[in-house]
Amino acid sequence: MKKESKYQAVVSFLKKGIESGKFPTGSRLPSIRQLSQDFHCSKDTIQRALLELRHEQYLYAKPQSGYYVLEQGQHQDLEIEVTDEHASAYDDFRLCVNETLIGRETTSSTTMTTKKALRNSDNLSINSSLTKPSTVNPTNWF
Repeated sequence: MKKESKYQAVVSFLKKGIESGKFPTGSRLPSIRQLSQDFHCSKDTIQRALLELRHEQYLYAKPQSGYYVLEQGQHQDLEIEVTDEHASAYDDFRLCVNETLIGRETTSSTTMTTKKALRNSDNLSINSSLTKPSTVNPTNWF
């Protein structure tokens, strides 16, 4: 039987906590320093575990604030159709946009503004402008 690494233990602990409700949606996770002390490992190990959970859409980061729990299974990803070898850059972009929109849905006025912007195809033309990297024009996005 193979022993679980500290990295895997951190990922498992946080996933179970999120799924069980110990860390509810929108709650701040313990700091990187606190987790590294609790698991007796380096801050790099904790950051690697948090990065994996971020890419699995369990949490999101707020600069200079910490990591927060995302809603599980209750949000839709921004659909971007990409057919070239640079697709991972678009996946990162999509993740950033989703985190931004989800983080701002806590107030009703921002939610209404976000929904209106998403419905208005003139204001948000991501699908048409991101099909080829050479045609990206950020001024047309919003």
